[in-house]
Amino acid sequence: MNSKDILKIAQQEKNDERNVFLRDKSSVWISSTLIALAGLVSGIRDSHNQNFYDIFAIVCISLAAGEFYKYLMKKNLKHLLLVVGLLLAGFIAAYYFLAGL
Repeated sequence: MNSKDILKIAQQEKNDERNVFLRDKSSVWISSTLIALAGLVSGIRDSHNQNFYDIFAIVCISLAAGEFYKYLMKKNLKHLLLVVGLLLAGFIAAYYFLAGL
């Protein structure tokens, strides 16, 4: 392969580094916003003596999905432990939420 062939192959790839970076950065913004809004709504609900288990379950299970993806890609035990902990917390919160209906 000469340099022209390598350049053609690189130009045909659909995973441009900038697109990958932007997708990853957008995921961080989405997660941060989700957590901030969940905290705000939980605080409001708590001030009105309402439980916040549903919101807590949604946040924990969503974050567990992201950590599971990281575990699949990196095979790092830290991410697997986070998945287990977040799922455990999320399912316990979901149980308390559903029990209170």
